Amino acid sequence: EQESSWPELLAQASAANKILFVDAYATWCGPCKMMDRDVFPDEALSAYFDEHFINVKIDMESQRGLPFAADYEVDAYPSLFFIAPDGSVLRKNVGAIDAEQLMRIGQYVKDPSSSVLATLQTRFDAGERDTVFLRELVTESMDLGELHLAAAELLLQAIGPERVATEIDDFVVLYHLPFALESPMGQWFSTNFQTLMGTFDEYVYEKLSDVIIAH
Repeated sequence: EQESSWPELLAQASAANKILFVDAYATWCGPCKMMDRDVFPDEALSAYFDEHFINVKIDMESQRGLPFAADYEVDAYPSLFFIAPDGSVLRKNVGAIDAEQLMRIGQYVKDPSSSVLATLQTRFDAGERDTVFLRELVTESMDLGELHLAAAELLLQAIGPERVATEIDDFVVLYHLPFALESPMGQWFSTNFQTLMGTFDEYVYEKLSDVIIAH
């Protein structure tokens, strides 16, 4: 759907009782072109999205796109939205992703209770805490754009600051984990600050700055 107005699209979604999937793009955007070429044509993905969503492409620099960009605070491309018929954002992903990840996000938005993340959450609620499992839960939650905070804290504490300081995947968890300096995680960060400097010293300082500004 590339022509209807936004009010018309919301009306369509309401009438069909479907979620809107919106590809907010710019014509000059390389990652947007990559998704048009390599992701959206995927047969399994397109079949699932055609069945379960109203799919919309909007050029954010067009007359049609400028109001959307302002209302939904689009400042990077592509921005991928799942939007309820009432106009509320259910999920937003910024940047290009592959067909497999987009499918998993779409399935999660459509039916969270039957998702992989829901299964992992059940195991977490039952008390499973081994490192391999925690990493799986954290990775799945990050792939869906919502870091599992409790599992992330437990994972970082379990693997220790030396590993976090040298392994990019583990450091990314720390970098995206919100916490206050006075919290247990903040105390862990402060106590191990010199060790964490390791390979990613510039980003450790960025994280410290973000924590101080946020709190």
